[in-house]
Amino acid sequence: MPALLIDASSPTLFVGAYEDGAWLLLKSAQMNALEGLFDLSKEVFQVVPLEKCNQLVFCEGPGRLMSLRISAVAANQWAASGKEKFAYNSLQAASMVAGSPVGVELRQGAYAVWLEGKIEVLTQLPAGAQIFSPAIQEETIANFPKLAKDLAREVPFFDPPLWAPIEYKKV
Repeated sequence: MPALLIDASSPTLFVGAYEDGAWLLLKSAQMNALEGLFDLSKEVFQVVPLEKCNQLVFCEGPGRLMSLRISAVAANQWAASGKEKFAYNSLQAASMVAGSPVGVELRQGAYAVWLEGKIEVLTQLPAGAQIFSPAIQEETIANFPKLAKDLAREVPFFDPPLWAPIEYKKV
């Protein structure tokens, strides 16, 4: 069965469906999740209905904070009907595709880099590392269906805080 992917970690928003290591449909737009997630999703759902997807995969970043939050909430809501939900790290995925560490500049002179299974914040990139770029992201997304088994990890549903009103609590 197909899986739905949402990646809103960069200025390019990606929404697509893949199955058996290949894209069934992949849509992208130069906009944030608030502006484009639901329009792109609607286009994907016309070809691959949400009911046919058994997994939802979203990028947990690092990246644009508001877009990441919106995509996580959408994945959580769409997965509420019993679908499996998975998340992946954009730097880990890019590093796997590039074959070397990939970093993103957090602020001048400080970089986040995926090293030895976790994100490290460094004052300079390690030798041979690359800066996360649109080209690296496009290649990463293009190859994602082949990497999904190694990248995506299952994440639990977000439980509301104990102080949440009763209508928001799980029944």
